[in-house]
Amino acid sequence: MPWWKRIFALLGSEYGRTELRFVARSVGRTLHAGTPFVAPALAPDPPTEESAPGMDASLEVLTSQVVHDGWVPAGRRNEPWSSTYTRS
Repeated sequence: MPWWKRIFALLGSEYGRTELRFVARSVGRTLHAGTPFVAPALAPDPPTEESAPGMDASLEVLTSQVVHDGWVPAGRRNEPWSSTYTRS
């Protein structure tokens, strides 16, 4: 999303919240997108399910889309949204 759209979304959002979604990307292309969820806009820490209800469900939707498309889990860092997948 361009920076100016984020500013308008923040200014127009209720209580400084913004809509986010997880996306699966490969070689710069967006392959799949999870369902949107609302999170604090300017929070100093990454969102959690507590601060952004629906975040976990959005990630589950995205994960099921990726796996259904033939991708296989290949690794994961500390954050739940930093999973990597591979295809053979």
